[in-house]
Amino acid sequence: MRLIAHRGNNNHKYDENTYDAIINSLNKNYISGVEIDVRITKDKEVILYHDKLLHGTAVNRLEYNDIKNKNNSITKLDYLLNNIKTDKLILIELKSEINDYHELVDRVVNIVRKSNLNIYLCSFNYSLLKYLNKKYDKYPIGIIVGNMINHKYIGSFDYTSIKYSNYDGNKDEKFVWTINSKKEISKFIDTSLYVITDKAYIFKNYFL
Repeated sequence: MRLIAHRGNNNHKYDENTYDAIINSLNKNYISGVEIDVRITKDKEVILYHDKLLHGTAVNRLEYNDIKNKNNSITKLDYLLNNIKTDKLILIELKSEINDYHELVDRVVNIVRKSNLNIYLCSFNYSLLKYLNKKYDKYPIGIIVGNMINHKYIGSFDYTSIKYSNYDGNKDEKFVWTINSKKEISKFIDTSLYVITDKAYIFKNYFL
C-alpha cells in the first residue's frame, strides 16, 4: 500500500490544491505522491482547482488574473511542476467541460512534457482520455470509476482509479479513493495499490 495525498491534503494549514499544500505533502516520508485537479481558464492557463465554479462563475469563463484577484492561493500547473524536485508520483486529474477537453489536454501535455517528473494523467471523461491516448502515449492514462459511472470502461486504459465503495478486490486496479479511516484502509495494507486519502497522517505509522 502506498499513500497519495488527495489534492495535497494532509495534516497542515494550507488549502487543498495549492502549491504549499502539495509541497508540504511531498515532503512527508510516508506519502508516496499527490493527486491534483486541473482546469483551463478563459485565457488558456491551466490552474490547480477542483470545482467548476469560482464564486459563482465557471472557471473557464474567467481569465487567470481575475481568478488570482478572487483567490490568490490558486496556482498554475506549470509553476508547480517547475518548482518540484521529487521522484514521487504526481497524479493529475483533468477536469473538463463538454467542449474544452481538446484544449485542456493539449495544454496539460505541453506543460508536463517539460518536466522529468513521475506523472500519471486521469479523468472521469472517457472522450478526453481517448483523445489523450490517441495523440499522446508517453504518460500512463487512467479512467476514474465512481458510483454508476465509467464501470464499462474498466480495462480500457493503462490503469483504473476506483472509488472505495466500488472496489471489489481486483488487484489489477491502481488507485482506490478516497479512504480516510483505519477501518477502510485495513484491507489494502498488504497490497501494492495506491490509496488516495485526505488524511495520510492517520496512516503514517504503517510506514515508520
